[in-house]
Order: sequence, then structure tokens, then C-alpha cells
Amino acid sequence: MKLSIIFRKEYWESDDYSEWHVEELKKSALKKGFQVEIVDISEINEVRSFDFLGDVIFWRSSSLDKSWEKNTLYNIIDEKKLFSRALLKFPYLSYKFFQQKVVSVKTGLNFIPTYVFKTKKQFLDFISKSDILDYPLIAKPNWGGEGKGVVKLEKSEDLKKLSLPISEYVFQKFILNKGDFRILILGGRVLGIMKRKGQAGNIVNNFSRGGGVWEVKDKREIKVLSEISIEIAKLFGMDFCGVDIIKSKEDGRYYFMEVNSAPQWMGFQKATGLKVADLIVEFMKKNFFNLNFN
Repeated sequence: MKLSIIFRKEYWESDDYSEWHVEELKKSALKKGFQVEIVDISEINEVRSFDFLGDVIFWRSSSLDKSWEKNTLYNIIDEKKLFSRALLKFPYLSYKFFQQKVVSVKTGLNFIPTYVFKTKKQFLDFISKSDILDYPLIAKPNWGGEGKGVVKLEKSEDLKKLSLPISEYVFQKFILNKGDFRILILGGRVLGIMKRKGQAGNIVNNFSRGGGVWEVKDKREIKVLSEISIEIAKLFGMDFCGVDIIKSKEDGRYYFMEVNSAPQWMGFQKATGLKVADLIVEFMKKNFFNLNFN
């Protein structure tokens, strides 16, 4: 039994969290009797045969940055079993605007109205002439995660805080909250739910940005969050994902924030005590190798 974990070396070199997750998967797979190979996606760009790859492929990336990456994935699934094919069905899955749009059209869930603008002038004109979007706002990079680059805008002058071109952001109403929730889904079922709360003065709640984490144990809240998350995972056809949901202090409703096809689980593991990598490997062993685990 051989498992190949495909990732991007550029992310590994710039993010200790990415390296930790890949190594956790590797250790768990070796413990379960797999042969394991870690492969940088750039190394297989021009490859015509994928015989050297494992029987099952774990795509440890939340996006397809380049057109050839999608072609590579299509070629791989002709020969191999691919864990989580959501990116093939939804190539724009990693974009927050796309996620919110699909959820708003395809479900009855509470979504966050999300806007994009090509220029600063277009943004300012919309804000001044429309009552749909007003300050305070949250500006998030349309692509990316871990709470990186998220900025709260209180006034037009705050646009200078943006580090990327305005066209690369999504803009949403700021939702007053007491933290948000990360729900991990594997094989259509909820593994667990953690709540995240950012440090004082921090507008993001991510563990990787210093947020505190703890397990959600309230049965009513678990039921509500589980139902939302399972529907999201099913909508996008995701074997494994992390669904982020926020509860508004103003109206008490739960709003879909985003879904990640390559979620981090270091904070989740700390909060719940669950060995996520072990659960992923067991799931693959059962569903892709059709074997019973010891």
C-alpha cells in the first residue's frame, strides 16, 4: 500500500503549520503500514506517467493555482485513486466570493453578502451611493487562509491598510461576534467542533494567528453547526474539509464564512484531543483500499 501526499514546496518553506500537517499524515500512514511519498506538485508538471505515485493520492492543497495543475490532477485520476475530488468539480473552490455565491444560490443557509471591486473608485462609488454595504467592513484576500491579510475598514481612509490590489479582496459587512467555529468533516460526518476566539484587539479568531481554542460541547449548538457543515461539505462534494461558521451577536444567527478543502487541524487537535491524521488515514484505508484496519 502506497500513499502519495502532494503539496506545494513554496508553502512548506514559508509556513511551519503546513509542514507539521504533512508530517502528521506521514507518521500516521507509516504507523498503519503504508509506504509514504511526499511529492512537490512542481516536480510532476511535465510527467507523462504517474506509475511512481502511490495507489492513493492525498492532495494537500486548497487550490489549483495554475492551469497545468488541473490537467495534472485529471491525468492522475485516470490512473490513481484521489482523496477528495472537490477541486476538480469546483476549480474556483478556494475563492471566498465563489463559495459565498454558491451557498447563496444553492442553499437556504445564512450566507454573508460578499462583494468584489476592480478599482478603488468603483468601491468608493458603491459605498457612497448604496445602502447595501456600509462601514465597518471586513476586507479579506479572495484567495488564502489562516486569517492572513484580513483588515477591518472603519472609513474610506482605511483602504491604505490593504497590502494587495483592491481587486484581490472580497468585502463583507463586519459581523460582531464572540468568536467563530471550525467544524471538521470527514466522509460526510462531523469529527468535532471547536470554537476560536482571537486575542484582544485582533479581528481574526484563527489559531494560527494566536486565537484561543476550545471544544464545543453544547448539544443544541453542536446540532445546528453539524447540520450546516454537513450540508456545505455535501454541496461541494468534499471528503475532508473544515467549515467555518460565525454567530452574530446582533441577531443570534449562524452565518457560513468559508470552507477549506485542505484545513489545518493543529488547533482543532489541541481543543478536541482527536488525532486527526490517524482518522484520515483510517478513512482512506477503509474506503480506498477496501481493507479492515487492525
